[in-house]
Amino acid sequence: MTHLDTNILFFCLLGFLLSLFLGLAVPAFGRRTALVDRSEIDAQGRPISRAGGTAMFLAWSVTLSLAGQLQGDLLLMIGCIGGAWLIGLHDDFVDSSPRFRLLGLSALAVIAASQGFAPDRVVFPGGVELGLGGAAVPLAALWILGTTVAFNFIDGLDGLALSLGALASACCVLAGAQGVLALAALSLAAVQVGLLAWNRPPASFYLGDNGSNALGFALGCLSIGSLRAAEAFPVLTGLLLIGVPVADAATTMLRRARGAGSLFQSDLHHLHHRALRARGGEMGALAQLGLIALAGAVLGLGLLFID
Repeated sequence: MTHLDTNILFFCLLGFLLSLFLGLAVPAFGRRTALVDRSEIDAQGRPISRAGGTAMFLAWSVTLSLAGQLQGDLLLMIGCIGGAWLIGLHDDFVDSSPRFRLLGLSALAVIAASQGFAPDRVVFPGGVELGLGGAAVPLAALWILGTTVAFNFIDGLDGLALSLGALASACCVLAGAQGVLALAALSLAAVQVGLLAWNRPPASFYLGDNGSNALGFALGCLSIGSLRAAEAFPVLTGLLLIGVPVADAATTMLRRARGAGSLFQSDLHHLHHRALRARGGEMGALAQLGLIALAGAVLGLGLLFID
């Protein structure tokens, strides 16, 4: 057993404790820096902070740095995730152009895909494999960009993005992540669980676009790195591990492409909005979507091991 294996639980605990501590400071930090959602107020009548993603990225980065693993492909991945976080942070402050954000995130996704996060082949149910050749990098970049957009869309209900992200992060380890990728995935899950203490309904802070961008980009990279055993990526398993955000993004883009609003205009027809209306409360909607996500993850892992 390697030194990393024997200490992985320690660093996960460290990430959890760091996120708990930073979560305490997020509301005050957001108000001092004007990183707040002025359309929402807390029980004291103060605007709610949108700095939760900053706490998440900081806690995770510090954890990996203290573990001595910020090097090579992992350092590149964290750098690209940091870029996605900065793009979201810029949007949280100035409400930047969606096209600008999409262009920046696309460039970062291409960088990450071309430097180690692109499978040579994909695998479909039944063991059918398809070589990607020159399409490997563009398709991997599209996957990373897609997960980033999906988590940006799904982050509209207290605790939902962190809950789904923690589940997906843990599943990356069950699906085959090893070494530094296992540490990265498990510590990210631990950080999200720590922040959920403050982000669950009623949330004392929001993730903001800085958080949903960083989380979605991280899971795009981690899912590819974890699932591409023998350089092949199981497509259906990858989709099922993040099934709720993917389903929401797919139905949202289809609805908007059919003319129900601009592709870049937010609306109140996401899956979490529908769950809220159907269940009549945040905890009910959160539980419903969480159970659906868990069922999808179990099915995805089951297909992986069956194949």
